[in-house]
Amino acid sequence: MKLTQINRAETKMLTPVALAAIQAALEPYGLAVAYKSGRYTGTSVALTFEASVIENGQALDRTAREFQLYASQYGLKAEDLGRKFEYRGRWFQVTGLKTGTKLPLLAVEMTTGRGYKFGPEVIGGRREQRFPIGKLTEVTNILGGENGEGRDD
Repeated sequence: MKLTQINRAETKMLTPVALAAIQAALEPYGLAVAYKSGRYTGTSVALTFEASVIENGQALDRTAREFQLYASQYGLKAEDLGRKFEYRGRWFQVTGLKTGTKLPLLAVEMTTGRGYKFGPEVIGGRREQRFPIGKLTEVTNILGGENGEGRDD
């Protein structure tokens, strides 16, 4: 079938075809591929996919890697990645972390596969810890000298 325009319906039709082709091409390398986004203009479509390494059966995309690196700042353990939890009668699985946001914990609903954002406290974590002002001032004074002046050495 030859397309003469590319709109929403055509983009929805092309996305799984493109994903399957990319997955087949990267399968020999042991990489996981996920569709991220798509935009169409009427005559063209731009699809974005992300390939990532698989570790312990889990695809380590950007947000999963951030979870491994920064989980402790939220009172979580790196092993919590992939953890299942119940929230308001529905089951979710932790998929990653997006630091610097109000709701940094990323999870998918297990029945629908739809992504959601949560605060880390839903699985026993805490909000990100920041430096107290007093501590930051002490560090500045140590680096700047006794009176906050620059050092000459």
